[in-house]
Amino acid sequence: MTAPSRPFPWRPWLVAILVVGGWTLSRLQADRAAVMPASGPDHVAVSLSGTPKVMRETPIEVVVSDSQGRPVSGDRVVVRLTMPDMTMPENKAIARPITDRPGHYRATGVFTMGGDWEIEAIAAHDHRPASGRQRVTVRL
Repeated sequence: MTAPSRPFPWRPWLVAILVVGGWTLSRLQADRAAVMPASGPDHVAVSLSGTPKVMRETPIEVVVSDSQGRPVSGDRVVVRLTMPDMTMPENKAIARPITDRPGHYRATGVFTMGGDWEIEAIAAHDHRPASGRQRVTVRL
């Protein structure tokens, strides 16, 4: 008759691995935060070029700046067009940088019907989003 074998004490090892792994990840995040500046978008302004018309391409300009008013480039800027009083399908465009104007982006939007619309521009830099809005009335 053989003696019963004792199970391997895996729980203390698992706890130790999780503690060491968590500490290592927290140090990596702290080092990354110390190296990377916290600059990013703090202010997003939206403006239209001309009067918006139904089912016509409308140029939309977006200006992204930091808290000191300096232009912020290198962002991903998305423009969403919504009607606050009505459920509509998604209507969005990607704004492209204007090469000779840092912090300035341009998109083209299409207003699908007359009425009150909201233009929202969302800029994201290093996973720090900021947004700006403007309301417009589109006439038929």
